[in-house]
Amino acid sequence: MTQMLASNQYFMGTVWLLILGGVAGSLYVLSLKILDLFLRMFVTTVTLKNDNEAFEWLMRYLGHIQEKDSNQLTSESILQRIVQTISKFSSSSTTAHSNTFALKLTNKKRKNFFSNAHEEEGNIEFLPGPGNHIFKYKGKLVWLHRHTSGQASVRGWEQQPYVEETLKLTCYGRNKNFFRDLFVDAKKACEIKDRNVTKVYSLSEWRSDWVVATTKQPRSFESVMLEGDISQRLLSDVTEFINSQDFYVERGLPYRRGYLLYGPPGCGKTSFVLALAAKLKFDICALTLSGDDLDDKKLTACLRKCPARSLILLEDIDCMFVDREITLDHRDSGNRITFSGLLNAIDGVASQEGRVMFMTTNHLDKLDAALQRPGRCDVKIEFKLASRSQLFSMFCNFFPNVSSIVDYATKFSSCVPEDSVAMASVQEYLIRHQQQHENDQDAAVAAANGADELLLTMNNHHTSDNQKETMLIAEWLRRLGIPQYTDDFHQQSVFMLSDLCSDDTLKSNCLKNIFGVKTFGHQELIMAMIDGRKDVVDDFEYVTESALSKLLLSAYACDPTHDVEQLIDALAESKISAHQVKNHVGRYKNAGVALLHVQELLDPSTHQYKMDTRTWLKSLGMEQYVDGFLNNEIVDQDDIVELGEQDLKEYGVETKVHLAKMLRGIKKLKK
Repeated sequence: MTQMLASNQYFMGTVWLLILGGVAGSLYVLSLKILDLFLRMFVTTVTLKNDNEAFEWLMRYLGHIQEKDSNQLTSESILQRIVQTISKFSSSSTTAHSNTFALKLTNKKRKNFFSNAHEEEGNIEFLPGPGNHIFKYKGKLVWLHRHTSGQASVRGWEQQPYVEETLKLTCYGRNKNFFRDLFVDAKKACEIKDRNVTKVYSLSEWRSDWVVATTKQPRSFESVMLEGDISQRLLSDVTEFINSQDFYVERGLPYRRGYLLYGPPGCGKTSFVLALAAKLKFDICALTLSGDDLDDKKLTACLRKCPARSLILLEDIDCMFVDREITLDHRDSGNRITFSGLLNAIDGVASQEGRVMFMTTNHLDKLDAALQRPGRCDVKIEFKLASRSQLFSMFCNFFPNVSSIVDYATKFSSCVPEDSVAMASVQEYLIRHQQQHENDQDAAVAAANGADELLLTMNNHHTSDNQKETMLIAEWLRRLGIPQYTDDFHQQSVFMLSDLCSDDTLKSNCLKNIFGVKTFGHQELIMAMIDGRKDVVDDFEYVTESALSKLLLSAYACDPTHDVEQLIDALAESKISAHQVKNHVGRYKNAGVALLHVQELLDPSTHQYKMDTRTWLKSLGMEQYVDGFLNNEIVDQDDIVELGEQDLKEYGVETKVHLAKMLRGIKKLKK
């Protein structure tokens, strides 16, 4: 039997195949074991994911060395096959990708952001794409494998998309300091590139993390001109805090510092923070509390994860909460931050150490005392409207090469009252003059001689109580839509708003008996404006073109569109308040008629003010008849005095009591 099997060629061939296969399999397994032992003893591997900051450092660094030497980073080599073998062996779940580079276009510093110059100055970086790559560092070859999952997954309870990427670096040797040095050099290379820009971080919409929203060219610290030594005092305080970590730790003090900058808009609060960050070579984390689904827990987590060497900036904190309740605008956005949650995020048990936070507000009086206490706001600095020294410095800064600049700057600063205009307004005024003249000499002369133009625009925007009080009473009444009382106020020696506001006993009977404001609606309007009622104050501002269009299209929805558009065009470039527009709309029910009388709105001096129909009927307590009168074009007292009993009946007045009351009112108007 044995001889028969031995003489059978098929059987013996099968046996030899089994023997050879077993030997080959054993050798393969042995080789893998040997390779595994070799890798463990002589090879070091580091793995990074893209949620690690070092991932970005390394990618940018590799792009940098590829730019310096195109042979340093390659994706096609005989050694590539070795890398593929190692990668497959090290992670069986890793799928091999085609060897490729990822292109990244970066823009260098440019002087003109609106020209096409950046297209010529752009820098193309070759970054390692998915797959295997080799580069040399300190004389050693490093194998790099970049793997991407290829599709977005969702993370966290908010189910936000996230694409995971992995970098695997392998090199011969057991010295772990080799990779440590690599990452240190990569970080330093990125810091050198970023040294001349200020990065502004914002919260990611996908993850509760900070991402670079934009980069800004560093602003000169001296370009923000504050009164006295405020700039230097703040700089010294921040610098001292940064260098005092040991002092805080040894005494068991929370290593945090909070600054509250308050004052009217346009006085340089945010600009100063940007300049300070550039001076310290810090970045900025712009914290907004209006993000969708932002709650107390996520806010605290975000503050803990702020990038190193960054200032946290929280602007207009007064707009977030009113009496410890979140404002309606923020509530509608899905925001679930509570006032106590904000306080704990700033200065709670789980709040971040080594943090510098700046908060800004236009209304210090609206902030809760708990938010202002030391530990949350350690330093409070008021940013006032422009002083003479600030006006002088800014003028010199705009025209540094002009002869006799000191004389021009002195003249300009002496013509503008102190604490009357924001620095942003001064800046806009000087920029406009630079644009209107061919050279700085002419621009400086015109700006110095035309300071009155700046004074005329001082009241264009609602800034602060101090600024409003410098307003002429005639302008104040005009923007309220009731300039007919100007002479009455002048007769009582009230020429400035401050003259009116200084009278603490001002009441409606005072307005009626002394200033001749007999209409109850006008009395109510004046008192509401003095008390600062929000809706009245908002309508006091100059109306924007978009708001004007919305208001007129709504008021004259049933009128021909052509008439409404003509009315909008006629008023678009004028400086009128929402009060004035609403009064005009109330006086003229038809858009065509309102257009015919538009000059009364543009130049109130051309119109003799009379009681309008709405006001007259309101004074009689019969507002229900307003539509009937206005639909028949009875708009003011000139039309009313011509009415008789039959006319009143045609307009819907049928009650004998109402007829008698109106007839008495008409008789009184005629007198």
